[in-house]
Amino acid sequence: MRESTISATRSTSGMTLTPRRPPGRPNRKALTYEGEIARLRLAGYSCKAIWELLVADGLQLSLSSVKREVARSAKLRRPASSQLALTPALAPRVVPCAAVSAPASVDLSLTGPELAKAWIEGQISNPLIRARIAHESSRR
Repeated sequence: MRESTISATRSTSGMTLTPRRPPGRPNRKALTYEGEIARLRLAGYSCKAIWELLVADGLQLSLSSVKREVARSAKLRRPASSQLALTPALAPRVVPCAAVSAPASVDLSLTGPELAKAWIEGQISNPLIRARIAHESSRR
């Protein structure tokens, strides 16, 4: 008979289940190294360097497995409330600015498409003509 990995303890409200293993697949190759992987990553080692160490130690696993373990340990290390809270250094600063007014040449009664059409009509889109105008204005 297979031994259960969940221990049951009785409480006043009923049964409480306490898992003996961390969440995730119980047969993960890097499960026994998860603390060491987290420690090395916090020390600044790259996932590839950690993977090379594990392979040199005789563990046959992929680089993506190490990356998953690193992501899992980072997720467990960071509480959910701290993900939403902004630290003062990261909080957006409100910078007062001067009042912005539209240029005098803009007709504010135009709709967006009409404004775009008016702007395009005032532009020279042909690069050859633009170059000729620039050349002629520099000769004067």
